[in-house]
Amino acid sequence: MGRTPARARPRTSRLFSSLRRLLLVLLTLVLIARLTNFAESLFYGPTRDTGNTAAIDEDIWFTNAEGLRLHGWFMRARNLAPGTPAPAVLHVHGNAGNIAYHDSFSRFLTESGFHVFIFDYRRYGRSDDQGPLNRDALLRDTHAALDALLAHPDVDTTRVGVYGVSLGGAFAIPLAAQRPEVRALVTLSAFSSWTGVANDHAPLLGSLLLPRGWNPEHFVPDLAGRPWLIAHGDADRIVRIRHAHRLKSLADLAGVDATLLAAPGADHNEILSTHPEVRIAIAEFLSRLLDQQ
Repeated sequence: MGRTPARARPRTSRLFSSLRRLLLVLLTLVLIARLTNFAESLFYGPTRDTGNTAAIDEDIWFTNAEGLRLHGWFMRARNLAPGTPAPAVLHVHGNAGNIAYHDSFSRFLTESGFHVFIFDYRRYGRSDDQGPLNRDALLRDTHAALDALLAHPDVDTTRVGVYGVSLGGAFAIPLAAQRPEVRALVTLSAFSSWTGVANDHAPLLGSLLLPRGWNPEHFVPDLAGRPWLIAHGDADRIVRIRHAHRLKSLADLAGVDATLLAAPGADHNEILSTHPEVRIAIAEFLSRLLDQQ
């Protein structure tokens, strides 16, 4: 009475054996995903071909450290003739599409007297369709873009800011931390960590599949001396506003001059169109820091 029938034991043993094999397969897949960069490559959504360059923009071609040829648009400050030095902003754009999908996030700055350079990472737009898609590689592309902007004859290299939107914030933050040429930083709808934003959409799985390292929040202490505007919509469902609060808290702890602008009711992609006060705040912030002669 009460004893497990002998013939039930093999079934239990087979069950545990199957579970062990399943766990081994899952761990192997996780390891492969991390080592081959497969999981992170799924993070990006590049689109090729930007169409025709607008008549008011200048095509800029430049080469990164690996020899890849990258493309961008130099959007000239309104009412400034070629040859007139002016402050400039590097626009590090968001995930899906290419520069033709993202120029509306920064073109308004040309009306405030800024040159704006927006570029495509590798595999995006007209940039070379080669090389790995991962955070290290795209950060190298961002460094190369800053070099290209600084080399433009119409840019006052003493008055340069960086503006990272969404995914672009993950590269704009370390760029500003690593490059003393950057005088001011703006991030719009940026996330604080890669695994954090991945877990927002795929709990636990994001941490398992995505490799660690190069989280934007790790670079915050190195931003000392670079004023920073953190703008975010409190109804953002793609990058939740908790990321903005996390970045602001870390900035405060590190003594970084950071301002958080939380736009009530603003979502991720429509924040500038539905909340024009955010555009005004970004332009005024950059004007205050970069317009000083």
